Amino acid sequence: MSFNSLGLSASVVASVVGISALAISPVQAANLAPGSFTISGTNVSSVTNFSGSGDTEFTLNFDTSPLAIVSTSGVFSGLPGLTGTPNIATLNLTGTSPGEFTFGAKNSFITGLFQDGVSIVIDLNAGSLFGFINNPLDYGFSGILSGLLRAADGDVAVTNGTLSSFIIGAGPGSNQSSIRVSTTPIPTPALLPGLLGLGVGVLRKRKIQLAEPEA
Repeated sequence: MSFNSLGLSASVVASVVGISALAISPVQAANLAPGSFTISGTNVSSVTNFSGSGDTEFTLNFDTSPLAIVSTSGVFSGLPGLTGTPNIATLNLTGTSPGEFTFGAKNSFITGLFQDGVSIVIDLNAGSLFGFINNPLDYGFSGILSGLLRAADGDVAVTNGTLSSFIIGAGPGSNQSSIRVSTTPIPTPALLPGLLGLGVGVLRKRKIQLAEPEA
């Protein structure tokens, strides 16, 4: 057997094992996905620790005014559905290239929410925002977010979404922040036989191909 075929078999087995481990995790996400919601606010954000145009590290805050749930869909639009007053943790941003600002992973990035009466939090994966900052009263950032939604009863779901925050000019509407979150279920034990069958089928097909003489 060639090293290539061995590598393929090993990778398939590893994939199946990885998926199986995920599938047999003891959590369910039925009440957390699929769905989406948007939280938004005016005069919410501020920038601190920014000393000038050459500063590449600063903090984006979301605590100067309350945020609110402005729209829901899917599981979050049921009764009681999504309730609470969202709180968003600060993001420490680092400018890595013109117009790009990275941030690290952050547990409990969004708190203060309840789904069907159960407390939920969103953990944020590391990522990037794109935009500009001229000074603490003139900036704009937006980007794609990913992470994990966790409920106090043990349920979890994968999250993806977007963030937008800016202060441009003065007056009503000059300071706006918004985060949209979409959730996807994590595979449940019911999917395990199908996932294992898929992996075994791929291995069997590859074994037959290797046994056939080359033309």
